[in-house]
Amino acid sequence: MAKNLFGKTRNLDKPYAEYQAGSITYRILKTYKMASNETSQYDIWFTAAKSPMTYDSWEYGDMYKNDILKYGHLINAEKDWFKTYHD
Repeated sequence: MAKNLFGKTRNLDKPYAEYQAGSITYRILKTYKMASNETSQYDIWFTAAKSPMTYDSWEYGDMYKNDILKYGHLINAEKDWFKTYHD
């Protein structure tokens, strides 16, 4: 049985990936499903986000995967993440 490579929650300083969308930075700390099972527009990732609107402090919560991939651009990622979501 295949394992979700990104299913274990990471600390803020060691995210699986980091995306930038305008002035917002998203750090991906966990996915709830394997990428091959993320088939809905409502699939979510656990993230930390920071922007001027958060007074440059990190706020944690779930975000829609599609919104991050659509509006953000990848600025840093582990090799497995890049291979899974951007290859």
